[in-house]
Amino acid sequence: MKEAQEYLTAKNLDTTYWGKKIIAAEARGNFTESNINQSAEWVTCACGRLTGDIPRAADTRFQSYNMPLDRVLKDLGFEFYNAVEDNEFLYAAELLDKIETRARIVAKQNTL
Repeated sequence: MKEAQEYLTAKNLDTTYWGKKIIAAEARGNFTESNINQSAEWVTCACGRLTGDIPRAADTRFQSYNMPLDRVLKDLGFEFYNAVEDNEFLYAAELLDKIETRARIVAKQNTL
């Protein structure tokens, strides 16, 4: 088993949207252009695939539309994009875990 796949399986993230993409990329040896494009868009990146309960920027005139307002989540999203673009499978898996954890915290705070 490859490193990212092993990590994602241990964290129970191997069946998530991005977990599957990371595992497939690791097996293939690279992320696809589509994966890179999806990781760059806030709606389809690892943050955006999680929950609608994360407060986001709402101004559609700017590229930051749908960007999480939470600074930590936003920074993790940028790091995730870079990991995907650079074919860093294990690092992308680790960031996915951090994003999932942070997104749950932010979503819970927003619903209180």
